Amino acid sequence: MRLPSCWTAATTGLTATAAAATASSTSSSAFIRRTTITHKRVLTTMASGDTTAFFQLQAFAVVGASEDRAKFGNKVLRCYVQHGYTVTPVNKRSTSIEGLTCVPSLAQWVGSQPPTALGVSLVTPPGVTKTVIEEGYALGLRHFFLQPGTHDKETDAWLRTLPDVAVVKGCVLVELGC
Repeated sequence: MRLPSCWTAATTGLTATAAAATASSTSSSAFIRRTTITHKRVLTTMASGDTTAFFQLQAFAVVGASEDRAKFGNKVLRCYVQHGYTVTPVNKRSTSIEGLTCVPSLAQWVGSQPPTALGVSLVTPPGVTKTVIEEGYALGLRHFFLQPGTHDKETDAWLRTLPDVAVVKGCVLVELGC
């Protein structure tokens, strides 16, 4: 896993090698234990799914995309664009973000595209995350990427009850090296 240069393992007391080894360790369950180094601490999250497979999907939506370039919803959107992915911002209050036309909901985004070939990145509070995934799941969407802070224990437990869904928990910015 490649870490942005502004993040340091030194502030966590881990060496870069130890941090990388911790980040890549796996368990035998369907979930992968991932350690993400942030500015001042190590966060341990549960990740399921395969980021390689996720990023091979046809198109992506960023729910929670923001016009504010300082917010993560905007940073995640720009990261997809920077890497050449087909991406659509989902925002009820905006018509355009970073020159891309917004849609107000996943229902307007899916359209005639095959929903199983689409990925949804969420940058939303946990309560909103569950509502968005319920909407997406009803539309046939099965691939979701949850950014840090978008889920809690309740959301995680609920997600485990959904059949045939691939959920990645991590940071698009880290995974794509933005």
